[in-house]
Amino acid sequence: MIGKWHLGHLPQFQPTRYGFDLYLGIPYPNDHGPERLTFTGPKVTRGFPSIPLIRNEKVIEQPAQLASLPERFTAEVVKFIGDNKDKPFYIHYANIETHIPWLVTKQFHFKSKAGLYGDAVQCFDWSVGEIVATLKKHGLENDTLIVVSSDNGRLRTVSAELEGIYGHAAAVDPDLPSLLRGGKGQSRYEGGVRVPCVMHWPGKIPPETHTPEIAMGFDLYATFAKVAGGEIPKDRIIDGKDLTPILFGAKNAKSPHNAVYFYENFNLVSIRSDKWKLVLPGGPKMKKGPMKAELYDLDADLGEKNNLAAAQPELVQRLMVFVEEARADLGDDLTKRPGKNRRPAGEVK
Repeated sequence: MIGKWHLGHLPQFQPTRYGFDLYLGIPYPNDHGPERLTFTGPKVTRGFPSIPLIRNEKVIEQPAQLASLPERFTAEVVKFIGDNKDKPFYIHYANIETHIPWLVTKQFHFKSKAGLYGDAVQCFDWSVGEIVATLKKHGLENDTLIVVSSDNGRLRTVSAELEGIYGHAAAVDPDLPSLLRGGKGQSRYEGGVRVPCVMHWPGKIPPETHTPEIAMGFDLYATFAKVAGGEIPKDRIIDGKDLTPILFGAKNAKSPHNAVYFYENFNLVSIRSDKWKLVLPGGPKMKKGPMKAELYDLDADLGEKNNLAAAQPELVQRLMVFVEEARADLGDDLTKRPGKNRRPAGEVK
């Protein structure tokens, strides 16, 4: 595991406690340093320490030199591949580009035509290229499934706080045109949850193909286990589904999900089934939702501009069956449903 972890910074939540043999990275995003201020009340520091760079469970640098990390992380991936080229391996590389602040080494400064964000994208592109070249060097490209994806949609919120610290390296333009509604920080609309995903496996995945079928990030777990010959645990609920029929071009392969659910904290805010998106009313105080349910045909209306709920009430009711299944399974604080299978978050007393 190389890069940003962000699933708990204390030792008991680190990657080495969850099955990874090696970890080099930062335990949370590259904007979580002491400069971060409180959201409400007097603007004072949240008390974060300087960002540590951790190898396994030992801090090796603090503060981490952020601009150097993409190159250092890439070098770690390249070395790991070389050291393990004769046996199966799995690498989870969570690069810190393109998360603000967009800090990259000098070789990428002002190289793109899209400002510092473009420089960060170019840095990431270089990193992927180095990794692919290493696989080719060791004759592993045809034996390796590569997945490049993102964890959320685009950033559309201006942070005067971060811009004040990092200047134009944290300057977000919220008015850049986008096909999708909304952005990072909300789960109702496609701008927050629909992300790019590119998969590459010569001889296995047909080149230059695409699929409209729904898949979720957690499906990668079941998919990787399948292609590696692993066994999925039977003693727990596994959310992810095997995507190999879709990846390998099986005839009439369909999404393994009848519906997928989108939450904000413990609040169910929308669901997706086939081409239909149902956005639920209400919401937390910080992110108020619509007064009534909204229905969108994403094949015809990717920008979620044409609400069809009033015109198709029967379809809304059919989709509400999936909503009720989610509330019974995972709960929903908005409707005060605990959920029979909601698992507690990791906590430290």
